Amino acid sequence: MPLDLGCRLAGGRVWQVSRETRLASLFGARQAETGLMGTGLAAVLLSGEVPGLKKVSGIHLSRHDMVRHFLHT
Repeated sequence: MPLDLGCRLAGGRVWQVSRETRLASLFGARQAETGLMGTGLAAVLLSGEVPGLKKVSGIHLSRHDMVRHFLHT
């Protein structure tokens, strides 16, 4: 049984995680800079094809940090 259907039948909730949140969490951040989702690099990172990304310091993922950490993987 699919997870979303099983949760609904069990009275649970299914939360949809935004792409911005997923991108930020790849780097250990909580927020992503506005406009990052429109980049080709964000699409590649969200595809799951880039393992071993290093964490950023702080809770905010900037464009500069995203590119720099991608290049150092």
